[in-house]
Amino acid sequence: MAKYYTNLNKNPWKFLPKTFLIKNGLSDPTFLNFITETQNCTFSKSSADNIWIIKPGEHSNRGKGIRVWETLDQIKHYIKYNPRKSYIIQKYLSEPLLYNNRKFDIRCFGLFISINGIKKGYFYNGGYLRTSSEEFDLSDIHNRDIHLTNDAIQSNGENYGKYENWNKLSFSDFEKYLKK
Repeated sequence: MAKYYTNLNKNPWKFLPKTFLIKNGLSDPTFLNFITETQNCTFSKSSADNIWIIKPGEHSNRGKGIRVWETLDQIKHYIKYNPRKSYIIQKYLSEPLLYNNRKFDIRCFGLFISINGIKKGYFYNGGYLRTSSEEFDLSDIHNRDIHLTNDAIQSNGENYGKYENWNKLSFSDFEKYLKK
């Protein structure tokens, strides 16, 4: 993806989040690289450029362990006191594409098989968007109903299903929205 945007003479990091895979806690060389690359960040509440999302690198589902942080101390504390095999630290996109002022993610399905060494991939033409229950707002980064579109998180929210059934939107409805 980075090469794609570079070939278009665009800065890939405007569209793709910087991502770091941490495998060995605070002493991991990649974590030390993360600190070096972000040392110019002030990690202050006033800057949308200093928000990071931390995800478990394995054995996670239903939104467990996903957090949004804005200070280096919070990130270090989380990694130190939440022992896991790995973490993904990802720059939080502060200007995401929104649907009716709410975040969404895209779900699509594929099947890959290998029979006698022959590999094939199949993709389902349909899919859907999972939407958040609350309007996007960077001033409240700890409200999971704003920032995480995971079903297990959203289904507990006060506004779950208020805008779309089960916070789901079809590709065709999204296409209509984009055309508007």
